[in-house]
Amino acid sequence: MTSFAGITYPQKIYKLPKPLGHEGIRKKRDMRKYCGPFYMENPRPIQGRHEGGFFFLNSDFQPGRYWKYADEVYTGIQHTGWFIDEQCDEKIRGIVIYLPHGKFLSGCTFGEGMISKYDGDIFTEEDSAAMAADESARIAAEHEREYRKTNEEDEVD
Repeated sequence: MTSFAGITYPQKIYKLPKPLGHEGIRKKRDMRKYCGPFYMENPRPIQGRHEGGFFFLNSDFQPGRYWKYADEVYTGIQHTGWFIDEQCDEKIRGIVIYLPHGKFLSGCTFGEGMISKYDGDIFTEEDSAAMAADESARIAAEHEREYRKTNEEDEVD
């Protein structure tokens, strides 16, 4: 046995499970007929709403793997974001997050690698998600402008 940094190797010896054989494979396949350990006669319908949340855009923890800016998805949006300051330097943009099975989330972001949020509604149409994302960005930009304005007034006093 060898050691490194005070740890003697091998610390644990793992054993592979015995092969199942044809009968074991059939039993395992029969168990997979239902999703999960429970089967319900009349399952509760899945709701299209949840709390939403925050994440950093293009991080490992963002919901969904793919996203696009809302103005790239829906051509009816004629701008590339909403300004959050009076000098028109910084913007917040709506984003559409692609989920599996043709579903979408709407949200808004300050840009790649920056803080972002997604709303709780799940959409089945890409254009609807883009319009909701643009509205979410507009509301967030309005709140940010108000917040900055009140903080500037407090600093002056």
